[in-house]
Amino acid sequence: PYFTDKEVDKVKYLSISRTSNLHSCKPKFKFYFGTLAQGYLGLSLLDEKLSRIDGTDVAIYVDKWLLGNETALFHDFQIFASRSSKENPLKDQLFLFASTHIGTYNLPIDIRRVPPSSHLSNYPIIPFDSKLNSTIVTPNSEYQYGNGFQVRFVDNPGRFHLLKHYRRPDKYYREKGIDRGKNFHIIETTNGQTYMELWPYKSSPNNSHVTVPINFYASSFNPSSEMKLFSHREFESAKKARYQSVFHDKIESRTKLSQSFQTVTPKHERPKMKYRGTSQFIDMMLEGKDVKVGISHTVSEHVGNYTDKRAYLSQFYAFLPEPPFEVVAISGNFCFNHMHKEDVGFSAQWISERPEDNRTAPILIMNQTYRCPIITFANSMVEKIGNNGNDVIITYGVDDCYSRSLIVPKKKIEILLLGERYKDLTK
Repeated sequence: PYFTDKEVDKVKYLSISRTSNLHSCKPKFKFYFGTLAQGYLGLSLLDEKLSRIDGTDVAIYVDKWLLGNETALFHDFQIFASRSSKENPLKDQLFLFASTHIGTYNLPIDIRRVPPSSHLSNYPIIPFDSKLNSTIVTPNSEYQYGNGFQVRFVDNPGRFHLLKHYRRPDKYYREKGIDRGKNFHIIETTNGQTYMELWPYKSSPNNSHVTVPINFYASSFNPSSEMKLFSHREFESAKKARYQSVFHDKIESRTKLSQSFQTVTPKHERPKMKYRGTSQFIDMMLEGKDVKVGISHTVSEHVGNYTDKRAYLSQFYAFLPEPPFEVVAISGNFCFNHMHKEDVGFSAQWISERPEDNRTAPILIMNQTYRCPIITFANSMVEKIGNNGNDVIITYGVDDCYSRSLIVPKKKIEILLLGERYKDLTK
């Protein structure tokens, strides 16, 4: 084999990112720059210090491979593993949730590490051992840049080249669509059942944590086939050609909890859509109970010289790990910070060359300033390897410009979730 045991043991994490020209960083800002809007799925392997491992870095033009030119559909990505066989207790299949301006798509995906292209021909071709029957994305081409991975999606290219480009997303949504919107996350219970979180808490109109059963079991995932993930879902026509999902087996758990600590709470830009989910879940103990913890966010409405437009604020929330997934704790609002000069890799970011006042401009919330970017979206929270699982890694995007990772002790999250209750527990 090409890789030694030492090289294999060095790998600790898979990094998933978006590489695109869909946003240009402030102060200049428009939807995209260049001659054509483009978005790529980025994949890298990381070591225990979250440093990229040489030779494991690719960018895949998912739109062009699956839908053809001129779509610029897929914007945000998350990859997770789930069981796809009832007889196998292991999570044996990867799935890609790809979010767009019209909704989220579920795409089974295979990813494997391979030697660099300069050495790949020296080794025999080994078939994938998975349920997909599709073509490997062509390496070193207009579809994939970089080295170190072979990737294939559930579908092959070329299906939509005769269809007008603006019709392709809705056609594909009927096969692979999850629901309108984005930031959906998977919950696995102790008996192996899976659920998808539709809304984290205080969902209008019932102030509920909303989930729905989802089933990834399948004997195979074939190109051009419909994903049958939900037993009680219907498509409802919306905006002429578009469809939205209607679930008839939603689980709603009402919550009347208050925030664990009081902070400034601006008027929300969309009052019926506040407290939206962002990151995946981690497992924790809270007041002697097993819980799952996520991060939600809300966006402020602009109020003159009093509150900035679309400033992002986040909260931790904890819920019980079995249906109906009752929410048991919600933290107060907080915001994530700008990059620091002391950050690992700071100088490698081109934005680090900006004047500090420009790079670390504060936000205004209810006539108070905070040293946080306007947009901070926590799209990942995973348990850090080592230290007995007592730390988590939170990765968030800043102003659609760069990403930053923090190592946070679970104890800190527990304190933020419990507030004054934590003081009572430690007396």
